[in-house]
Amino acid sequence: MSSLLTFYARCGELEISKRIFHQIDNKDVVSWNSMISGFGMNGFGSEAVRLFEEMLQQGKSPSPVSFVSVLGACSHSGLVDNGKMLFDSMVKVHGITPTEEHYACLVDILGRANCLDEAARVIAEMDHERGPEVWGSLLGSCRISQQRRTSRDSK
Repeated sequence: MSSLLTFYARCGELEISKRIFHQIDNKDVVSWNSMISGFGMNGFGSEAVRLFEEMLQQGKSPSPVSFVSVLGACSHSGLVDNGKMLFDSMVKVHGITPTEEHYACLVDILGRANCLDEAARVIAEMDHERGPEVWGSLLGSCRISQQRRTSRDSK
C-alpha cells in the first residue's frame, strides 16, 4: 500500500494518497513516511509536520527516513523554525545520529531562507565528512541568494 500511496503522491494526486493512507489499518513507519513525504513534495509542509507529530502521538518511532521526509517538507515550505526544532529533536529526543542527508536538509532549509552564514556554520560544525549532498545544498542556496540579490539590485 505504501508504494501505491507514494505513486499517487508523486503524480500530484494527494487526495488519492490520503484516502489510501487512511484505509491502512496498521500503519507502519514506511506508510507514515510515504504520506509525510507526499505532503512535502506537493508543497504542504505544515501538513507534513502535523502528520509527523501525529505519528509520534500514535506511538510510532520515527526512522532516519522519517526525518529526511519531514525536513525536506520544511525546506520546500520555508518552515525554518520547525526544521531546526525537528533536527534538534532527532538527536536529543529520538537518539538518531544525523547523516549527511539530514545535514543537507538542514542546510537547504537555512539556505532557502537566506540564512547562509548559519548554513555554513552548520557545515563547519558537522561531526563527520562533508560530502557532495551538503555542499550541493549550500551551493544551490548561494545561487538562489545571488539571483535574489541580482534581481533586487536591478530595480
